[in-house]
Amino acid sequence: MLYNKELREVKQLLDEVTAEAHKAGDKEVYRFDMAPISGEEFYGNDYHPNIYQDEKMAGELTAYLRGLMNWF
Repeated sequence: MLYNKELREVKQLLDEVTAEAHKAGDKEVYRFDMAPISGEEFYGNDYHPNIYQDEKMAGELTAYLRGLMNWF
């Protein structure tokens, strides 16, 4: 897992990749951050999300895509 400095660095690199794609004319490149898993009860085996966390993440991504794609 990435925390603190490493996570910030990865996010910065992904922002740079997105910006470079936009500069090259590809405006269909985006970056989306899921909310962090908020407690042990949302982990399954080997620290993978369990079904409840999967549902939460799906809701977050769906809301983001609805706004991005103007789905109502």
